[in-house]
Amino acid sequence: MFEQQIFSYTAYEKESHIAEQEVWTLMHTVSRLLGAKNARRAGGAWLEEADLVDSPPVSTSRTWRSVTVAASALFFNTINAGQSGSVG
Repeated sequence: MFEQQIFSYTAYEKESHIAEQEVWTLMHTVSRLLGAKNARRAGGAWLEEADLVDSPPVSTSRTWRSVTVAASALFFNTINAGQSGSVG
């Protein structure tokens, strides 16, 4: 049982690290392109999308990448909607 707990904790750490890398990469990229305020918004979009994913032990690095892609689409659609709404 103890070995199973260690394995589960190690798997959780690995998945947490992958998730952190994904959200950091998204926020860093958006920050460089559109500034810190938008990076925080993109991070929020990532967290919203991550809430839709199963619990971390079931997740995979592929799933975290899907979260990043979905969050990017959500964020940039929001940006585009804001820009098209202000043109006029």
